[in-house]
Amino acid sequence: MPTSLTARLRPWLILFAVLAGCDGTVTGLQNTGGPGDELCDGRPCVDAGPTVGPPTCADSDGPSCDDGDTCFRGQCIPDECDVETPPCPDGEACRMQCVPLSDPCEGVECEEDFTCVQGSCVPGCFPPSPCLGVECADNEFCFFGTCLPIVACGGQCAPGETCGIRCFPPSPCDGVECAEDQVCLQGECIDNPCFDVACPAGSLCVNGDCVETCDCDCRDESDICVFNECVECERNCEGKACGEPDGCGGLCNGDCPEGEQCRNGVCECAPDCSGAACGAPDGCGGTCDGTCPGAQEVCQGRMNCVCQPDCAGKACGAPDGCGGTCGSGSCPDADQTCSGDECVCPGVECGADCCPGGEECLGGGCCTQERFCDNNGTCCTGNTECRNETTCCSDAQWCEDDSFCCGSGRCINGDDGIPGNDFCCANGTRACEDSGACCSSGRCINDRDGNPDNDFCCGSNGRACEDSEQCCASGQTCFEDRDGNDSNDVCCASNAFCADSGSCCGGDVCVDGNDGNPGNDQCCSSQAAFCGDSGTCCGEGQECILGDDGNAANDFCCGSTDRACEDSGACCNANNTCHGDTNGEANDDFCCANGTVACSGECCSGGSICFEDSCCTPSCDGKLCGDSDGCGGTCDGPCIEPGASCVAGECVPDVCDPGCGCGEICVNGECTALCDDPSAQCGCGTCCGPGEVCADPVNGLCGIP
Repeated sequence: MPTSLTARLRPWLILFAVLAGCDGTVTGLQNTGGPGDELCDGRPCVDAGPTVGPPTCADSDGPSCDDGDTCFRGQCIPDECDVETPPCPDGEACRMQCVPLSDPCEGVECEEDFTCVQGSCVPGCFPPSPCLGVECADNEFCFFGTCLPIVACGGQCAPGETCGIRCFPPSPCDGVECAEDQVCLQGECIDNPCFDVACPAGSLCVNGDCVETCDCDCRDESDICVFNECVECERNCEGKACGEPDGCGGLCNGDCPEGEQCRNGVCECAPDCSGAACGAPDGCGGTCDGTCPGAQEVCQGRMNCVCQPDCAGKACGAPDGCGGTCGSGSCPDADQTCSGDECVCPGVECGADCCPGGEECLGGGCCTQERFCDNNGTCCTGNTECRNETTCCSDAQWCEDDSFCCGSGRCINGDDGIPGNDFCCANGTRACEDSGACCSSGRCINDRDGNPDNDFCCGSNGRACEDSEQCCASGQTCFEDRDGNDSNDVCCASNAFCADSGSCCGGDVCVDGNDGNPGNDQCCSSQAAFCGDSGTCCGEGQECILGDDGNAANDFCCGSTDRACEDSGACCNANNTCHGDTNGEANDDFCCANGTVACSGECCSGGSICFEDSCCTPSCDGKLCGDSDGCGGTCDGPCIEPGASCVAGECVPDVCDPGCGCGEICVNGECTALCDDPSAQCGCGTCCGPGEVCADPVNGLCGIP
């Protein structure tokens, strides 16, 4: 969504608040680089044209003004800033200026991709002049969209202007002189990437690159293109009459003379139909969409009253209020439909009832042949059908062999052709067909083997011991089952069962339990705690070190492999790591706290590293980028070169990614506002000084009025 023009572009609105009457002295930080450029005190200037008449105080070869006077528009007049009681607060600069009484762009309309600047249409899409449509009191003038009081002075100004004293707060760049290819930023001179860059019409220099300003595709009529971005133009029509400019290229719908109304910025006759009847004259050559005498009458075509039928909530065939009947109302039977103005039955009539499609009139009511019980005249409902002409039952619940219906669940063995074995159960998994029993939960085990005596219930097949007809607890598995021996069935967790000895380790795990040797089966707290060489188990929370290298003598227990010193067989304390290990030398094993650097048999203190077989603490205090840190590395200190940052001990030019926008400059890899005071910005790469105004935002040139 486009954002508010004021919110998004407030820093740029100042670019086009131009004070007319420049005396020809134009300064700036962005050289256009065009042919015939001149330099005035190291800055670009504008040729004011040939001098007519004798030189004035504004000319370099003209006369100087006396003490107490100042040169104002080529005339020496009393300096009202240089008085005993200065008009400005201490520390602020005072300047006499010609201030505009109206915006020079008022009433100027420009073609597409042009913007009014200082009363003229220039190529490019810039913010509209902030003083457009702003009306100030007689003793005020508009400055960047705000009405400020006029402190009058005695200078002579052009028509539409008046002389006023302006006060300017101090800036960090006051008194700072930079080279022509630099700009002052917060009191320091930095390289100006837009120096000597000439851009084509309609584009501006932004951080050394020419950027188009009109590359927009605005689809909302209220949006305008500003610096390649669609923004919502804020219309200003307060207190304006119909047809006056709204500041966004449109017209205001304001007040019109009595008897007229404003339509799209044009006053036209206002129709008067207050209390008028349908078809009555409206006073502007038309007729009124007025009232009609009938309650159901509406004014059609502003000419005739026509009755509008009303059948909402009415029955089929009821009066419609206009002399006709309703052909789409309700019927007393929900299965009837309204045809014309009568209720008809599309199916079979059954007494006073209308049977829906597929049903017949059976036993005095609507039903299907499958659902109707002839013996008792009942019509079965839902998914049930009539069985034996007497009972309503679903297919799953009906026991065909024994002719009964299960109240819940389903019928088991109901269609095997053997009467007497039918029974009801919640589902087929829980049903024991041999014994005719139904498990309350789980499933039936040993079923369908023809032996009703061995049926039993269990949560799953894995937990069921079929030989002994027992069910193991949850989390256990039945072992040694289905071998025909009911005495050797064992309930045990999978990793705790020793298959060789047929025993269970309970809460531990079984090791060597499946190697064919029942004599070496052991129970350990974990597989890692078992020492295979010595056949021993470590305690809870420990691991066996070197337990499978074929040497039973070097097996030992430790909390973790990091803490274990394999050469010496020692185990470091908790939160320590063994160093100097696995080199075959037991005497050089040593322990250091986790995270500590180990160096040639010693533990380095916090922040130290190992350098040339000794602990060394890097130091970069007061050192520059690339200086040695004393421990074989380099320092990431400051760079001597401006516009560079230290990266891995090397000074590299600053790069801002993404690139900086208009009015910003890349410093130390970050986009920074170019001007300390946003109102001093001119174009995208210039900051005007105290007393200067933006005379040419396209080329970034400031002027002294």
